[in-house]
Amino acid sequence: MPKAEHVPITATVLRWAINESGFGPVEIARRVKASPEDIEAWMVGSDTPTRGQFTLLTETLKRPSALFFLERVPAEPPTRVSLRAAFGDLKRNLTRDELNSIRYARGLQTLVRWSAQESGTHHEGLPTVTFETLPDSVSEAFRDRLGVKSFHQRSWSDANVAFLSWRQRLEALGVVVVQLDLGPTAIRGFSIASHETPLVAVNTSYSYQVRIFSLFHEVAHLLTNSSSACVGFAAPLRHVDRIERWCERFAASVLLPASAVKAFVSQFHPHHDEPGLDEVRAISRQFHVSARAAAMRLIDLDLAPPSLYRAVDAHWQVLERTERRGGRAPSTPRRRLRQVGRRVANLVSQAVGRGAITQLDALRYLDLTLGEYEDFSELLAAEQ
Repeated sequence: MPKAEHVPITATVLRWAINESGFGPVEIARRVKASPEDIEAWMVGSDTPTRGQFTLLTETLKRPSALFFLERVPAEPPTRVSLRAAFGDLKRNLTRDELNSIRYARGLQTLVRWSAQESGTHHEGLPTVTFETLPDSVSEAFRDRLGVKSFHQRSWSDANVAFLSWRQRLEALGVVVVQLDLGPTAIRGFSIASHETPLVAVNTSYSYQVRIFSLFHEVAHLLTNSSSACVGFAAPLRHVDRIERWCERFAASVLLPASAVKAFVSQFHPHHDEPGLDEVRAISRQFHVSARAAAMRLIDLDLAPPSLYRAVDAHWQVLERTERRGGRAPSTPRRRLRQVGRRVANLVSQAVGRGAITQLDALRYLDLTLGEYEDFSELLAAEQ
């Protein structure tokens, strides 16, 4: 019987990848059909995996094969994603599914960074601010950088188009935007800070309006160089986490510039009465934002009393969930393209074409079969 071929990987890189994954040696061993002692030996460099074990290892850790042949670990230090609640003491940790989603996103982030570095693609990076800076001043400068005017925003046909448009603008700045089905009781979204490849993820269990608000809430975390997974909404007149309050105010002010909101309210309600649910509904539709965001912005601008938020919370809470429609579900390639976005999809496709990663790596990262990957590539080409 021929001796198994071993793969000469770099032990320090493997040790880093395993530590980043959150899996222990026992769990890794079970998944790659090896013993915990084998894993320990690979991590210190006294032994290396067979080709079959290496294939299972890259699949488990969701890392490009080429990564394990680097002389040293990637330059960027690992980041810890902190679970944050808008208010109260959160009596739970991140669930296994939430941790797996964050691990998957980290893998995508590594793949994008790897592909961008290999191709010589660079972005300027996001500015860095502190929580002491006024959210409105930060949001005004950031919106200018996105290049979105109020009339652009109001011209988008619906919230789906609005989400895709905001996503495209953020991707142009180098932000990786991911959509993940985390479930209705899970986190709203999360951020993973990085100078080269900042990443935000939003929960598709919420409507597009809420996703848009969560998107910019997580962008706020990126601007303050914090990696967070966020639960709940920062309602006015409640004891709210200071950082979460800042991120909520930033998101509301990016999406609803003060001058545009005041002009709209003046036209919609010229008698200077306090705005109510009708105004919230109208702002939500015109600017493609959540009702909570509209109410929060009206209150921050002293156009409405804090009690408006409670009325909105009671009236719209159920409507914030994604409506599960009947009929034929989208194909797996189309769902994966919506999940990772065109920028990530293009980078993966180009990396395969250049030979920077293998097609097998792409199948693992995108969770596609070979046939589905071919359909995915055709779909991506058709949408260029």
